[in-house]
Amino acid sequence: MKIFCGFIEIRSGMRSGKSILFFVIAMTAASMGKVSAQQVFKTTAASTIAYYEYLPSDYNSNSNKYPIVIFLHGIGERGPNTTDIQTLKDNIYKVAKIGPPMHVKNGTNFPFILISPQLKSNYGTWPSSYVLEVLNYVKTYLRVDEKRIYITGLSLGGGGTWVTIQDYPELFAAALPVCGGYNSPSKAYKIAAENLPVWASHGSIDDVVPMSKTVNMVNAINASTPKPSPLAKLTIYTGVKHNAWSYAYRTDHSLHNPNVYEWMLSFTNTNNKGNKIPTANATSDQTKYLSSTTTTTIYGTAGDTDGTIAAYEWTKISGPTGTLSGTTSKTLKITGLKKGTYVFRLRVKDNSGNSDSDYVKVFVKD
Repeated sequence: MKIFCGFIEIRSGMRSGKSILFFVIAMTAASMGKVSAQQVFKTTAASTIAYYEYLPSDYNSNSNKYPIVIFLHGIGERGPNTTDIQTLKDNIYKVAKIGPPMHVKNGTNFPFILISPQLKSNYGTWPSSYVLEVLNYVKTYLRVDEKRIYITGLSLGGGGTWVTIQDYPELFAAALPVCGGYNSPSKAYKIAAENLPVWASHGSIDDVVPMSKTVNMVNAINASTPKPSPLAKLTIYTGVKHNAWSYAYRTDHSLHNPNVYEWMLSFTNTNNKGNKIPTANATSDQTKYLSSTTTTTIYGTAGDTDGTIAAYEWTKISGPTGTLSGTTSKTLKITGLKKGTYVFRLRVKDNSGNSDSDYVKVFVKD
């Protein structure tokens, strides 16, 4: 146990299969500057769940896939229990009061997609099904790196983070619960079994949520057999009450180096339930001219180190109309192209049911 900059921190080793840490730190240190950053109000299709969407500043200039962070707010930021779009829009501002969306509001430019859903007031806790509805919906239209999905939350949302990774640890590359209000130590073994990197934090004199909620859960993860790799990490901010988020979510290195964002981005999810996730690769972006052709073909490949590729699936996630053929093969043919920008997703699935995606843009000009 090490005392450092006013907090107690238990450090552990790094997970195998992660990204190169120093590259990520260098990238994020340059990217998390102050710019004119915006968050857009949106809702899911099924239950009309409101959320803020933030995209990195270079998102629209390429066809790259991006890491995604799901942020779950506290009890004071809940929204109205309604499906009325305007009412939800009028209340979404609460989500940006604290945490990562507050930093975006204040001009921080993150190198990842940030999705911040708003819990409706008829819920007293964050159900994992609520979180997954938002995650699955944004994956239908955003270029999400499925191996780099992260989740974090504070207070009530810290509890929601614990619950979601208890139920679906295989979905995430790393998790960051801050002063989480609830969890189930009896389910900690599920997190440990997936070797999901967890960094939990709490204030030492929290008078709203007992510090023991976090300590007991971290201890339960690390006491699992077999032990997780890496061990769950615990930070206690000495002399801090319930506002541990004011310390945990800092974008500089005044308390943490790497900071929590750099730490999350250093991990990649390469295994689900003991099976290695396949890798999808789509062809390079294309530029076409209507004067010469209204047809094009794009290609995909895939690899799986411990199995076989069972399925290919091409989907148009944005752009004008067009006719697709070969959507379940390696080769996609598009006819009837119109002027505009198309984005196509290649999703591959292996024989164990795990999947990966890659994306390609087709620019059609006069």
